[in-house]
Amino acid sequence: FPKLVESFENEKILRVSCGGSFTLAITQHWEAYEEKRTLWSWGCISNGRLGIGRFEISRRSYQKSPTRLVSLDGYFIVDVSSGSSHALALDRDGKVFAWGNNEAGQCSFDFNKFGENVLPQQMNRSIWDDVYVPHQVLVPIPAVSVAAGSHSSAVIDLVGRLWTWGRNSKPCLHQSTSCHVNSILSGFMRLPRYATPRIARPLKHLLIKKVCLGDGSGLAITNDGQIYCWCNVDSAALPSQPSPDKFPSLVGKRIIDADIAGNHLIVQEEPSVKENIGSKLFQQINRHEKLYIQNGGDLSVPTFFDCAVIVGKHRLCCHKAILKCRCPVFE
Repeated sequence: FPKLVESFENEKILRVSCGGSFTLAITQHWEAYEEKRTLWSWGCISNGRLGIGRFEISRRSYQKSPTRLVSLDGYFIVDVSSGSSHALALDRDGKVFAWGNNEAGQCSFDFNKFGENVLPQQMNRSIWDDVYVPHQVLVPIPAVSVAAGSHSSAVIDLVGRLWTWGRNSKPCLHQSTSCHVNSILSGFMRLPRYATPRIARPLKHLLIKKVCLGDGSGLAITNDGQIYCWCNVDSAALPSQPSPDKFPSLVGKRIIDADIAGNHLIVQEEPSVKENIGSKLFQQINRHEKLYIQNGGDLSVPTFFDCAVIVGKHRLCCHKAILKCRCPVFE
């Protein structure tokens, strides 16, 4: 059953994100009339997914109560996303921070430790070690949104371009694998690793407003409501298409929101103009409410309207031509 997180009983929570056995939350408070944000984490401690440091991990396997990420206290966090065992955070200046499991490069390089000019041959195992404290991910352009998948990460920048890094079983989002690729074979990790953010080339000419990542799958929604999906595993819910492409059954529909978990997704379609503008009117008609149409001439109707539709106690001012086009009942 749901249980109240007592630590937040008197806190204003702005955002919550749940990952693999851990949870993140952003809270808001005020100091001297200045808004402050705090990022909290709790749950499984392994792989550094809580971002509270290596010392804490040696003491216990779970953190039952929310713990503040002290290293991000000086940043105004606006977004957060949790993957299977890593996480991303975004501040209002567009800086991206990552921590947790980094076996596929999903937390990117720690440039403070290795420098920005690291070469592929210098990528020894230590670079792929878990990240226990959030470090900044080097994205060339400030970001506006972040998304963490099972072993991959993505951000959308200010101009609507999608950047990705981490596990990539096929070069579905990148046409070149010559730079920053590590193919060290380690257990089940027999896949290329992209440790630095790079533009998703198949989508580079589109304006992306939302991205979601799953387990070897993902989706992106464009500003005009088109949805592009990719999936590198067999799934009954998603078509097998390693390169981003329009979802076959959603072509022609305008999508306003979506989410993905594992290898299944859910989408929300924008209501049609008729449903959006006339929903209240049609509801009243379906209830057999008494309907009146008043022609122009009524002083209570603005001059640029030539018709007022009265449904119950509601008056809807409109134009006859528009009403005829949008409401079949008046044809």
